[in-house]
Amino acid sequence: MLREIVSFLKFYPGMKLQDVIEMHSVTFFALLAEGYRQYFGEKRMQATIATVPHMENGDRTRFIRELDTASTDPRDIFNTADDDYSGIETLKQLMG
Repeated sequence: MLREIVSFLKFYPGMKLQDVIEMHSVTFFALLAEGYRQYFGEKRMQATIATVPHMENGDRTRFIRELDTASTDPRDIFNTADDDYSGIETLKQLMG
């Protein structure tokens, strides 16, 4: 748990340890997950600029796919990067 608190404080430098301790666990873990998504999104951009042009096609595709997975929320049903709009139908069913 200490590692998560340190990561949280790194992602949100304006927060104090006392604020984190008093925070609800759901809020803490939601913000921590978002911090990791933003972190890996930034790393994806840096890697794309620096290393991807020098990689083989298969390695490039696998590398970018792994960074995409780390930087997106798997529960995001509105992710339409592949033009798959089935998430909207799922939402309609959930809402009745």
